[in-house]
Amino acid sequence: MHFCDMVTSTPPITTIIPIATKSGSSCVSISTTTICLIPRDPCVPSAVCNSWVATPTPTPTPTTTTKKPSPTPTADCSSRKVHNLYYEFEIYNIDGWVSDRGGSLKDQEEGCGALTGWEWSDADSDTPAYAKFNLPLWMKSGCVERAIASAGGPKISCQNGGGGHAGNQLNQLYQPDQPRDFDSFYRNMQSEAPLSSDATYVPMDWGTTTATSPSMTLSMAL
Repeated sequence: MHFCDMVTSTPPITTIIPIATKSGSSCVSISTTTICLIPRDPCVPSAVCNSWVATPTPTPTPTTTTKKPSPTPTADCSSRKVHNLYYEFEIYNIDGWVSDRGGSLKDQEEGCGALTGWEWSDADSDTPAYAKFNLPLWMKSGCVERAIASAGGPKISCQNGGGGHAGNQLNQLYQPDQPRDFDSFYRNMQSEAPLSSDATYVPMDWGTTTATSPSMTLSMAL
């Protein structure tokens, strides 16, 4: 009589791992036995593990992320008086603090007075970003520089004299009739409060302890 005819049911072999570990285990000794589960079906060989050992899980190598230092904000500023009607400002060598094409800077500078002629140029391979704009003769001393700092820029002082980095290039930003429009706009403003040629913008002095500089010196024409 076949062995399988004598067995009506044989429960599956359950192997208990003797070493329980979170890091897993490996079988190092295997034997083969014959299992007959269903009468008159062929018996099949089955591998059984006789010995287990713990297998350590490799510890992952920690990864370190080096945070790049934030760039140091840079900028330069120059100004010049135009036709004794308004000031033309140029903020150039802008780097490390403008990400909105000068939008925040313009918003801050508009707090200094009636701003016209705003022009923004993105940086290219040869020239850093720069902005150009006009403001009236009467405004608080240091206002332009404080606006730069409020927009995230460095604490600088504008140099009088129009010593910008690319004066000829900046002059080409405006259409031929725009300077005349600027003259007309600020001339109309002066008609309400006439100023003499002594009206002078005073750049910000960051070495002083005064939080806000006094208003610029104005000489009222009689």
